[in-house]
Amino acid sequence: MNISVVIPCYNGQKFLKEAITSINNQTLQAKEIVIVNDGSKDDSLEIICELSRHNPIPIKLVGQENGGVSSARNIGVAAASGDWIAFLDVDDLWYPEKLATQAKIIEESSKRIALVCCDYHNDFQDEMHSKYRQSAHVQPLLGREVEGEEFQLAFIAENFIGTATAMMFRRDLALRNGCFDVYFNHSEDFDFILRLSQFGTVYLDNEPMALKRHHGENLTDDLALYYFSHSTSLLKNIRCSNHYFRTSFSKVVIDAMRFSYDECLIQYANQMFERDIRKGLKEYLGLVTKLMTLKGYRNYVVSFTKKLIRTCSFGLIKNREHIG
Repeated sequence: MNISVVIPCYNGQKFLKEAITSINNQTLQAKEIVIVNDGSKDDSLEIICELSRHNPIPIKLVGQENGGVSSARNIGVAAASGDWIAFLDVDDLWYPEKLATQAKIIEESSKRIALVCCDYHNDFQDEMHSKYRQSAHVQPLLGREVEGEEFQLAFIAENFIGTATAMMFRRDLALRNGCFDVYFNHSEDFDFILRLSQFGTVYLDNEPMALKRHHGENLTDDLALYYFSHSTSLLKNIRCSNHYFRTSFSKVVIDAMRFSYDECLIQYANQMFERDIRKGLKEYLGLVTKLMTLKGYRNYVVSFTKKLIRTCSFGLIKNREHIG
């Protein structure tokens, strides 16, 4: 099996050597490592050049002006020569059996397999910090090939994959799928996986095979950004699901996307309210013309009412303190 590892790198000088070491230590060796230097302003380029001179696995360096993680991943996929692509975010690590485990799953699966994802640890290598352990939606899907609609409904309810570091997928299907949307720097994984699941089956392995590290610079830690970008991705896929496009999601999946879209907008307004009450109330008022489902409107009324009561109560307390 020919596997190309793709690493998008923007200012990754603190992590590059560890990331490459975790690839070199795999029990199943990759064919190549493609590193896309996404306009780094630190010493990443020099470190990559140094590593490529003596690394046991060939390193292919591709450079571009800073275009964001989606653009970097697309360029990496295009430059790769393997049949299967495994992403490793520059600040994450793989455990030694990651590639071998996923390759075995692929070999034992049907020809329709498009994507294999492993469980992973968040920051700490213990059972309590494994991603899948924390998810009720993923549990019924583990250890088997899952067809599009079943996978999509669970995945829309909760983005339990959460990182490209856990993935291995067919390069030809990714190219046919259009790879990553370059307008996304957040929720790009969710958007890509959702569309890719229309082209084949997905296998979710319960074994943690990677370590995702949080260090204060992760975009995934910004909840307002998460809900905003997630809702944008859902809206795009809702609008692009008809006979004029290459693929079309089923009605039940579209309905699930619509409700999830409503929930993301409400949560985004809530996050904005926590940052700035006036901006948050403005976002809440703007949702009246955006929501798509009756259940979404009900949840909106409940959430907005709570915010209004909280705002009025806060105002009364301040007035009493001023009078006193």
